[in-house]
Amino acid sequence: MFSFDHLLSLPLYKAIQTLILLSVANQVFSLDVYYSYNQRQVDWRRFLFEGGSDLSMKLLQITPESISNRINMRNRVGRILYNETFKLWSKKTSKVASFNTTFELYIQRVNGEPCGEGMAFILTNNPSVPSNSQGQWLGIVNEETNGLSSNGIVAIEFDTRKSSADDIDDNHVAVDLNGIRSAQQFSLVQAGVNLSSGSIVLARIQYDGESRKLTVYASMLYDSGRSQSRPLIALDIDLSEYLMEDVYVGFSGSTGDLTQLNYIYSWDFTGTNLTEGNNPTTGYIAPECLLTGMASVETDVYGFGVFSMEVACGRRPGNNVRSPNDQGNSILDWLWDLYERERVLDAVDPQLNGVFDEEQMKLVLKLGLACCHPNPNERPSMRLVLQVLSGEAPAPTLPVEKPTFMWPLMPSNSEFAPTSLEEQSCGGGRLTMSMDLTGR
Repeated sequence: MFSFDHLLSLPLYKAIQTLILLSVANQVFSLDVYYSYNQRQVDWRRFLFEGGSDLSMKLLQITPESISNRINMRNRVGRILYNETFKLWSKKTSKVASFNTTFELYIQRVNGEPCGEGMAFILTNNPSVPSNSQGQWLGIVNEETNGLSSNGIVAIEFDTRKSSADDIDDNHVAVDLNGIRSAQQFSLVQAGVNLSSGSIVLARIQYDGESRKLTVYASMLYDSGRSQSRPLIALDIDLSEYLMEDVYVGFSGSTGDLTQLNYIYSWDFTGTNLTEGNNPTTGYIAPECLLTGMASVETDVYGFGVFSMEVACGRRPGNNVRSPNDQGNSILDWLWDLYERERVLDAVDPQLNGVFDEEQMKLVLKLGLACCHPNPNERPSMRLVLQVLSGEAPAPTLPVEKPTFMWPLMPSNSEFAPTSLEEQSCGGGRLTMSMDLTGR
Protein backbone atom coordinates (compact mmCIF):
# COMPACT_ATOMS: atom_id res chain seq x y z
CA MET A 1 0.00 0.00 0.00
CA PHE A 2 1.28 3.48 -0.89
CA SER A 3 2.17 5.78 2.01
CA PHE A 4 3.41 9.34 2.27
CA ASP A 5 6.32 8.35 4.50
CA HIS A 6 7.45 5.75 1.96
CA LEU A 7 7.47 8.36 -0.79
CA LEU A 8 9.57 10.70 1.33
CA SER A 9 12.16 7.95 1.74
CA LEU A 10 12.69 7.62 -2.01
CA PRO A 11 15.43 9.39 -3.98
CA LEU A 12 14.08 12.54 -5.62
CA TYR A 13 13.97 11.14 -9.16
CA LYS A 14 12.07 8.10 -7.88
CA ALA A 15 9.67 10.34 -5.98
CA ILE A 16 9.05 12.35 -9.14
CA GLN A 17 8.38 9.18 -11.10
CA THR A 18 5.94 8.12 -8.39
CA LEU A 19 4.23 11.50 -8.56
CA ILE A 20 3.85 11.06 -12.31
CA LEU A 21 2.32 7.63 -11.80
CA LEU A 22 0.00 9.01 -9.14
CA SER A 23 -1.16 11.78 -11.43
CA VAL A 24 -1.63 9.24 -14.20
CA ALA A 25 -3.39 6.51 -12.28
CA ASN A 26 -5.43 8.37 -9.71
CA GLN A 27 -5.80 11.99 -10.81
CA VAL A 28 -6.42 12.68 -7.12
CA PHE A 29 -10.23 12.50 -7.27
CA SER A 30 -11.01 12.46 -10.99
CA LEU A 31 -11.40 10.10 -13.91
CA ASP A 32 -9.84 11.36 -17.12
CA VAL A 33 -9.64 9.80 -20.54
CA TYR A 34 -8.09 11.09 -23.72
CA TYR A 35 -7.79 9.21 -26.99
CA SER A 36 -6.85 10.43 -30.45
CA TYR A 37 -6.18 8.55 -33.67
CA ASN A 38 -3.04 10.63 -34.28
CA GLN A 39 -1.32 9.45 -31.12
CA ARG A 40 1.94 7.69 -31.87
CA GLN A 41 0.81 4.61 -30.03
CA VAL A 42 -2.64 3.61 -28.84
CA ASP A 43 -2.89 1.30 -25.84
CA TRP A 44 -6.00 -0.74 -26.65
CA ARG A 45 -5.84 -2.29 -23.15
CA ARG A 46 -7.38 0.90 -21.81
CA PHE A 47 -10.67 -0.04 -23.49
CA LEU A 48 -13.26 -2.78 -23.30
CA PHE A 49 -14.29 -3.94 -26.76
CA GLU A 50 -17.69 -5.64 -26.87
CA GLY A 51 -19.64 -7.11 -29.77
CA GLY A 52 -18.17 -6.28 -33.15
CA SER A 53 -16.12 -3.29 -32.02
CA ASP A 54 -12.40 -3.05 -32.67
CA LEU A 55 -9.40 -0.76 -32.99
CA SER A 56 -8.84 -0.25 -36.73
CA MET A 57 -5.90 1.79 -37.98
CA LYS A 58 -5.86 3.50 -34.53
CA LEU A 59 -9.52 4.50 -34.89
CA LEU A 60 -12.13 3.37 -32.38
CA GLN A 61 -14.40 1.30 -34.63
CA ILE A 62 -17.73 0.74 -32.93
CA THR A 63 -19.28 -1.60 -35.51
CA PRO A 64 -17.50 -3.99 -37.91
CA GLU A 65 -15.94 -2.88 -41.15
CA SER A 66 -16.28 -5.02 -44.25
CA ILE A 67 -16.44 -2.89 -47.36
CA SER A 68 -15.78 -5.80 -49.69
CA ASN A 69 -18.59 -7.93 -48.24
CA ARG A 70 -21.38 -5.59 -47.22
CA ILE A 71 -23.68 -8.29 -45.88
CA ASN A 72 -21.27 -8.87 -42.99
CA MET A 73 -21.93 -5.32 -41.85
CA ARG A 74 -25.71 -5.71 -41.59
CA ASN A 75 -27.45 -6.05 -38.23
CA ARG A 76 -24.25 -5.67 -36.25
CA VAL A 77 -23.66 -4.07 -32.88
CA GLY A 78 -20.70 -3.02 -30.74
CA ARG A 79 -19.59 -1.15 -27.66
CA ILE A 80 -16.29 0.48 -26.70
CA LEU A 81 -15.94 1.51 -23.06
CA TYR A 82 -13.15 2.83 -20.91
CA ASN A 83 -11.99 -0.01 -18.68
CA GLU A 84 -12.35 1.83 -15.36
CA THR A 85 -15.61 2.90 -13.79
CA PHE A 86 -16.51 6.46 -12.84
CA LYS A 87 -18.08 7.28 -9.46
CA LEU A 88 -21.16 9.11 -10.73
CA TRP A 89 -22.86 9.57 -7.38
CA SER A 90 -22.56 8.66 -3.75
CA LYS A 91 -25.31 6.86 -1.85
CA LYS A 92 -23.66 7.98 1.38
CA THR A 93 -23.71 11.71 0.62
CA SER A 94 -26.36 11.82 -2.15
CA LYS A 95 -23.97 14.01 -4.13
CA VAL A 96 -23.76 13.61 -7.91
CA ALA A 97 -20.53 14.18 -9.84
CA SER A 98 -20.07 16.48 -12.82
CA PHE A 99 -18.43 15.53 -16.09
CA ASN A 100 -17.45 16.90 -19.49
CA THR A 101 -16.82 14.89 -22.61
CA THR A 102 -15.87 15.90 -26.12
CA PHE A 103 -15.45 13.53 -29.05
CA GLU A 104 -15.08 13.52 -32.81
CA LEU A 105 -17.40 11.04 -34.48
CA TYR A 106 -17.22 9.98 -38.08
CA ILE A 107 -19.97 8.11 -39.92
CA GLN A 108 -19.18 6.84 -43.40
CA ARG A 109 -21.65 5.70 -46.02
CA VAL A 110 -21.07 2.35 -47.67
CA ASN A 111 -21.08 2.42 -51.47
CA GLY A 112 -22.98 5.71 -51.41
CA GLU A 113 -26.11 4.10 -49.98
CA PRO A 114 -28.30 5.55 -47.16
CA CYS A 115 -26.96 5.16 -43.63
CA GLY A 116 -28.33 3.21 -40.70
CA GLU A 117 -28.63 3.07 -37.78
CA GLY A 118 -26.42 5.22 -35.53
CA MET A 119 -24.14 5.48 -32.49
CA ALA A 120 -24.37 6.84 -28.96
CA PHE A 121 -22.28 8.03 -26.06
CA ILE A 122 -23.34 5.96 -23.07
CA LEU A 123 -23.09 5.75 -19.29
CA THR A 124 -23.95 2.26 -18.17
CA ASN A 125 -23.74 -0.06 -15.20
CA ASN A 126 -23.38 -3.11 -17.46
CA PRO A 127 -20.55 -3.14 -20.02
CA SER A 128 -21.91 -6.11 -22.01
CA VAL A 129 -23.81 -5.65 -25.26
CA PRO A 130 -27.46 -6.74 -24.88
CA SER A 131 -28.46 -9.61 -27.15
CA ASN A 132 -30.51 -8.69 -30.23
CA SER A 133 -29.72 -4.99 -29.80
CA GLN A 134 -28.80 -4.34 -33.42
CA GLY A 135 -30.78 -2.10 -35.74
CA GLN A 136 -32.91 0.58 -34.13
CA TRP A 137 -31.76 -0.44 -30.63
CA LEU A 138 -28.26 1.04 -31.18
CA GLY A 139 -26.63 -1.49 -28.86
CA ILE A 140 -28.43 0.16 -25.93
CA VAL A 141 -31.29 -2.26 -25.18
CA ASN A 142 -33.44 -4.76 -27.06
CA GLU A 143 -37.16 -5.19 -27.66
CA GLU A 144 -37.70 -7.14 -24.45
CA THR A 145 -35.75 -4.81 -22.15
CA ASN A 146 -36.61 -1.46 -23.71
CA GLY A 147 -37.63 0.98 -20.97
CA LEU A 148 -36.84 -1.24 -17.98
CA SER A 149 -35.28 0.59 -15.03
CA SER A 150 -33.00 -2.40 -14.46
CA ASN A 151 -31.12 -1.59 -17.69
CA GLY A 152 -29.04 1.06 -15.94
CA ILE A 153 -28.09 3.01 -19.07
CA VAL A 154 -28.26 6.61 -20.24
CA ALA A 155 -27.40 7.32 -23.87
CA ILE A 156 -26.94 10.40 -26.02
CA GLU A 157 -27.68 9.01 -29.47
CA PHE A 158 -26.62 10.27 -32.88
CA ASP A 159 -29.21 8.64 -35.12
CA THR A 160 -29.01 8.37 -38.91
CA ARG A 161 -32.33 6.65 -39.53
CA LYS A 162 -35.95 7.40 -38.67
CA SER A 163 -36.68 3.95 -37.30
CA SER A 164 -39.92 4.75 -35.47
CA ALA A 165 -42.69 7.29 -35.36
CA ASP A 166 -41.05 8.81 -32.28
CA ASP A 167 -37.88 9.74 -34.21
CA ILE A 168 -37.94 13.35 -35.33
CA ASP A 169 -35.99 12.55 -38.53
CA ASP A 170 -33.01 10.58 -39.83
CA ASN A 171 -30.41 13.08 -38.61
CA HIS A 172 -30.91 13.86 -34.95
CA VAL A 173 -29.38 13.80 -31.47
CA ALA A 174 -31.40 12.61 -28.48
CA VAL A 175 -31.15 11.65 -24.82
CA ASP A 176 -32.35 8.11 -24.06
CA LEU A 177 -33.09 6.79 -20.57
CA ASN A 178 -33.04 2.99 -20.15
CA GLY A 179 -34.37 2.58 -23.67
CA ILE A 180 -34.57 4.20 -27.08
CA ARG A 181 -37.63 6.33 -26.44
CA SER A 182 -36.07 9.77 -26.18
CA ALA A 183 -36.56 12.11 -23.24
CA GLN A 184 -35.53 14.98 -25.54
CA GLN A 185 -34.33 15.14 -29.13
CA PHE A 186 -33.13 17.75 -31.61
CA SER A 187 -32.97 17.72 -35.39
CA LEU A 188 -29.37 18.35 -36.38
CA VAL A 189 -30.51 19.96 -39.62
CA GLN A 190 -31.27 23.06 -37.55
CA ALA A 191 -27.64 23.19 -36.42
CA GLY A 192 -26.15 22.66 -39.88
CA VAL A 193 -24.93 19.19 -38.93
CA ASN A 194 -25.18 16.20 -41.25
CA LEU A 195 -24.16 12.97 -39.54
CA SER A 196 -24.02 11.09 -42.85
CA SER A 197 -21.97 13.68 -44.75
CA GLY A 198 -18.70 11.77 -44.48
CA SER A 199 -17.19 14.64 -42.47
CA ILE A 200 -16.17 14.68 -38.82
CA VAL A 201 -18.76 15.88 -36.31
CA LEU A 202 -17.62 17.41 -33.04
CA ALA A 203 -19.86 16.59 -30.08
CA ARG A 204 -19.66 17.92 -26.54
CA ILE A 205 -21.70 16.72 -23.56
CA GLN A 206 -21.68 18.32 -20.11
CA TYR A 207 -23.36 17.31 -16.89
CA ASP A 208 -23.53 19.53 -13.83
CA GLY A 209 -24.01 17.36 -10.78
CA GLU A 210 -24.96 20.33 -8.62
CA SER A 211 -27.79 21.64 -10.81
CA ARG A 212 -28.56 18.20 -12.32
CA LYS A 213 -28.50 19.61 -15.85
CA LEU A 214 -27.34 17.78 -18.98
CA THR A 215 -26.34 19.82 -22.03
CA VAL A 216 -25.42 18.58 -25.49
CA TYR A 217 -23.58 20.46 -28.23
CA ALA A 218 -22.76 19.34 -31.78
CA SER A 219 -21.30 20.91 -34.90
CA MET A 220 -19.34 20.00 -37.97
CA LEU A 221 -15.68 20.04 -36.94
CA TYR A 222 -14.79 22.78 -39.41
CA ASP A 223 -17.57 24.96 -37.95
CA SER A 224 -17.04 24.32 -34.25
CA GLY A 225 -16.02 27.85 -33.33
CA ARG A 226 -19.30 29.36 -34.49
CA SER A 227 -21.75 26.58 -33.75
CA GLN A 228 -20.88 25.39 -30.23
CA SER A 229 -21.98 28.47 -28.35
CA ARG A 230 -25.51 27.20 -27.61
CA PRO A 231 -26.57 23.75 -26.47
CA LEU A 232 -28.84 21.77 -28.77
CA ILE A 233 -30.26 19.93 -25.79
CA ALA A 234 -30.57 21.19 -22.21
CA LEU A 235 -32.27 18.64 -19.99
CA ASP A 236 -32.92 18.76 -16.26
CA ILE A 237 -32.21 15.23 -15.07
CA ASP A 238 -30.92 13.52 -11.95
CA LEU A 239 -28.75 10.74 -13.35
CA SER A 240 -28.67 9.01 -9.97
CA GLU A 241 -32.31 8.05 -10.56
CA TYR A 242 -31.34 5.99 -13.61
CA LEU A 243 -27.87 4.67 -12.83
CA MET A 244 -26.16 2.94 -9.94
CA GLU A 245 -23.20 4.69 -8.36
CA ASP A 246 -20.33 3.37 -10.52
CA VAL A 247 -20.70 3.61 -14.28
CA TYR A 248 -18.75 2.75 -17.40
CA VAL A 249 -18.47 5.45 -20.05
CA GLY A 250 -17.98 5.00 -23.79
CA PHE A 251 -19.83 4.34 -27.00
CA SER A 252 -22.30 1.94 -28.55
CA GLY A 253 -23.56 1.64 -32.11
CA SER A 254 -25.38 -0.57 -34.54
CA THR A 255 -26.30 -1.23 -38.12
CA GLY A 256 -29.51 -2.78 -39.46
CA ASP A 257 -30.65 -3.58 -42.96
CA LEU A 258 -28.91 -0.33 -43.83
CA THR A 259 -25.26 -0.02 -42.89
CA GLN A 260 -22.62 2.53 -42.05
CA LEU A 261 -19.14 2.71 -40.59
CA ASN A 262 -19.11 4.14 -37.05
CA TYR A 263 -15.79 5.62 -35.94
CA ILE A 264 -14.49 7.77 -33.09
CA TYR A 265 -11.49 9.88 -34.09
CA SER A 266 -10.82 11.38 -30.68
CA TRP A 267 -12.36 11.37 -27.22
CA ASP A 268 -11.87 13.47 -24.09
CA PHE A 269 -13.64 12.67 -20.85
CA THR A 270 -13.12 14.45 -17.57
CA GLY A 271 -15.20 13.66 -14.56
CA THR A 272 -14.82 14.74 -10.97
CA ASN A 273 -15.15 11.68 -8.79
CA LEU A 274 -16.79 11.91 -5.39
CA THR A 275 -15.02 11.24 -2.10
CA GLU A 276 -16.79 9.38 0.66
CA GLY A 277 -14.91 10.89 3.60
CA ASN A 278 -16.57 13.54 5.75
CA ASN A 279 -13.37 15.18 7.06
CA PRO A 280 -10.85 15.88 4.29
CA THR A 281 -7.50 17.35 5.24
CA THR A 282 -8.19 21.05 4.87
CA GLY A 283 -4.65 21.79 3.72
CA TYR A 284 -5.58 20.15 0.42
CA ILE A 285 -8.75 22.20 -0.09
CA ALA A 286 -8.64 24.80 -2.87
CA PRO A 287 -9.78 28.29 -1.81
CA GLU A 288 -12.80 28.34 -4.13
CA CYS A 289 -14.14 25.24 -2.34
CA LEU A 290 -14.48 27.29 0.85
CA LEU A 291 -17.02 29.48 -0.93
CA THR A 292 -18.78 27.05 -3.23
CA GLY A 293 -18.39 23.73 -1.45
CA MET A 294 -17.97 22.15 -4.89
CA ALA A 295 -15.17 19.97 -6.22
CA SER A 296 -13.87 20.24 -9.77
CA VAL A 297 -10.98 19.10 -11.93
CA GLU A 298 -9.14 22.27 -10.91
CA THR A 299 -9.54 21.53 -7.20
CA ASP A 300 -7.99 18.13 -7.88
CA VAL A 301 -4.99 19.88 -9.44
CA TYR A 302 -4.72 22.04 -6.31
CA GLY A 303 -4.59 18.94 -4.14
CA PHE A 304 -1.91 17.46 -6.38
CA GLY A 305 0.14 20.66 -6.01
CA VAL A 306 0.02 20.46 -2.21
CA PHE A 307 0.99 16.81 -2.36
CA SER A 308 4.00 17.51 -4.59
CA MET A 309 5.18 20.15 -2.10
CA GLU A 310 4.91 17.60 0.71
CA VAL A 311 7.13 15.18 -1.21
CA ALA A 312 9.79 17.77 -2.01
CA CYS A 313 9.76 19.53 1.37
CA GLY A 314 9.17 16.58 3.69
CA ARG A 315 6.38 18.26 5.60
CA ARG A 316 2.59 18.23 5.62
CA PRO A 317 0.21 21.14 4.98
CA GLY A 318 -1.52 23.06 7.76
CA ASN A 319 -5.12 22.35 8.64
CA ASN A 320 -6.45 25.58 10.16
CA VAL A 321 -8.42 26.94 7.21
CA ARG A 322 -10.22 30.14 8.11
CA SER A 323 -10.87 32.02 4.86
CA PRO A 324 -9.90 31.75 1.16
CA ASN A 325 -6.97 34.17 1.57
CA ASP A 326 -5.96 32.95 5.03
CA GLN A 327 -5.79 29.26 4.36
CA GLY A 328 -3.56 28.25 7.23
CA ASN A 329 -1.71 26.08 4.71
CA SER A 330 1.70 26.62 6.22
CA ILE A 331 3.59 24.75 3.51
CA LEU A 332 2.07 26.89 0.74
CA ASP A 333 2.60 30.23 2.51
CA TRP A 334 6.09 29.20 3.60
CA LEU A 335 7.10 28.12 0.10
CA TRP A 336 5.76 31.31 -1.47
CA ASP A 337 7.75 33.35 1.03
CA LEU A 338 10.94 31.48 0.11
CA TYR A 339 10.20 31.81 -3.60
CA GLU A 340 9.68 35.58 -3.30
CA ARG A 341 13.08 35.85 -1.58
CA GLU A 342 14.70 33.66 -4.26
CA ARG A 343 15.51 30.99 -1.66
CA VAL A 344 13.10 28.30 -2.81
CA LEU A 345 15.69 25.53 -2.41
CA ASP A 346 15.72 26.21 1.33
CA ALA A 347 12.41 24.33 1.38
CA VAL A 348 13.95 21.04 0.28
CA ASP A 349 13.55 18.10 2.67
CA PRO A 350 16.63 18.10 4.93
CA GLN A 351 16.52 14.29 4.93
CA LEU A 352 17.90 14.45 1.39
CA ASN A 353 21.16 15.81 2.88
CA GLY A 354 21.65 18.11 -0.11
CA VAL A 355 21.82 15.16 -2.54
CA PHE A 356 19.46 16.19 -5.34
CA ASP A 357 19.41 17.85 -8.72
CA GLU A 358 18.82 21.54 -8.03
CA GLU A 359 17.14 22.34 -11.34
CA GLN A 360 14.87 19.34 -11.05
CA MET A 361 13.92 20.29 -7.51
CA LYS A 362 13.19 23.90 -8.51
CA LEU A 363 10.95 22.59 -11.24
CA VAL A 364 8.96 20.39 -8.82
CA LEU A 365 8.54 23.22 -6.32
CA LYS A 366 7.46 25.72 -8.97
CA LEU A 367 4.98 23.21 -10.33
CA GLY A 368 3.53 22.82 -6.86
CA LEU A 369 3.02 26.56 -6.56
CA ALA A 370 1.53 26.75 -10.07
CA CYS A 371 -0.94 23.97 -9.26
CA CYS A 372 -1.96 25.86 -6.10
CA HIS A 373 -2.68 29.17 -7.82
CA PRO A 374 -5.67 30.72 -6.00
CA ASN A 375 -7.44 31.29 -9.33
CA PRO A 376 -8.44 27.83 -10.62
CA ASN A 377 -8.41 29.13 -14.20
CA GLU A 378 -4.68 29.78 -13.87
CA ARG A 379 -3.75 26.27 -12.76
CA PRO A 380 -2.07 23.96 -15.29
CA SER A 381 -3.76 20.83 -16.52
CA MET A 382 -2.41 17.50 -15.30
CA ARG A 383 -1.31 16.81 -18.85
CA LEU A 384 0.89 19.91 -18.79
CA VAL A 385 2.22 18.91 -15.36
CA LEU A 386 3.23 15.54 -16.74
CA GLN A 387 4.84 17.15 -19.80
CA VAL A 388 6.90 19.46 -17.58
CA LEU A 389 8.02 16.62 -15.32
CA SER A 390 9.01 14.52 -18.31
CA GLY A 391 10.95 17.39 -19.93
CA GLU A 392 8.51 17.88 -22.81
CA ALA A 393 7.46 21.38 -21.68
CA PRO A 394 9.25 24.23 -19.88
CA ALA A 395 8.69 25.01 -16.23
CA PRO A 396 5.78 27.38 -15.56
CA THR A 397 6.29 31.10 -15.17
CA LEU A 398 5.11 32.23 -11.75
CA PRO A 399 4.17 35.74 -10.58
CA VAL A 400 6.79 37.57 -8.54
CA GLU A 401 4.58 37.58 -5.46
CA LYS A 402 1.92 35.24 -4.17
CA PRO A 403 -1.33 36.05 -6.00
CA THR A 404 -4.47 36.89 -4.05
CA PHE A 405 -7.69 34.93 -4.22
CA MET A 406 -10.48 37.02 -5.80
CA TRP A 407 -14.17 36.26 -6.21
CA PRO A 408 -15.82 36.19 -8.66
CA LEU A 409 -13.04 34.59 -10.64
CA MET A 410 -11.13 36.54 -13.24
CA PRO A 411 -10.62 35.06 -16.73
CA SER A 412 -7.28 33.43 -17.38
CA ASN A 413 -4.47 35.30 -19.11
CA SER A 414 -1.81 32.72 -18.35
CA GLU A 415 0.18 30.34 -20.49
CA PHE A 416 -1.92 27.55 -19.04
CA ALA A 417 -5.13 28.70 -20.75
CA PRO A 418 -6.48 25.95 -23.05
CA THR A 419 -5.65 26.60 -26.68
CA SER A 420 -6.62 23.41 -28.48
CA LEU A 421 -9.48 20.97 -28.81
CA GLU A 422 -7.78 18.83 -26.20
CA GLU A 423 -7.88 21.63 -23.62
CA GLN A 424 -11.19 23.38 -24.31
CA SER A 425 -12.79 24.86 -21.22
CA CYS A 426 -16.23 23.42 -20.58
CA GLY A 427 -18.24 24.24 -17.50
CA GLY A 428 -15.18 24.82 -15.34
CA GLY A 429 -13.40 21.61 -16.28
CA ARG A 430 -10.72 21.32 -18.93
CA LEU A 431 -11.14 18.43 -21.26
CA THR A 432 -7.77 16.80 -21.15
CA MET A 433 -6.04 13.51 -20.46
CA SER A 434 -4.57 11.13 -22.93
CA MET A 435 -5.77 7.63 -23.46
CA ASP A 436 -2.52 6.51 -21.89
CA LEU A 437 -3.64 8.67 -18.97
CA THR A 438 -1.43 11.69 -19.36
CA GLY A 439 -3.80 14.59 -18.90
CA ARG A 440 -5.74 16.36 -16.23
